[in-house]
Amino acid sequence: LGLATALMFTLPLVTFFVAQYFFRHKSEPDNWAGGAAILMTNIIISGYCYVAFKEDSDKTADERDEAGPRVGIYKQRTD
Repeated sequence: LGLATALMFTLPLVTFFVAQYFFRHKSEPDNWAGGAAILMTNIIISGYCYVAFKEDSDKTADERDEAGPRVGIYKQRTD
């Protein structure tokens, strides 16, 4: 999360100014640089989502209860 936050802050800004330098001969360099920064932002968000989906769950398959918590007569006693 910290790395994604740092990248989300720095890379679009760096991309904007670097692209503004490279697109300075185009008719609207700010538009091209803004598009490049938006593209970089989408790449960072996609990478964050990919890592989040690949992350292992803390619980094993036996510990997961897909139906939700047990209440009433279905609850297991632990004493």
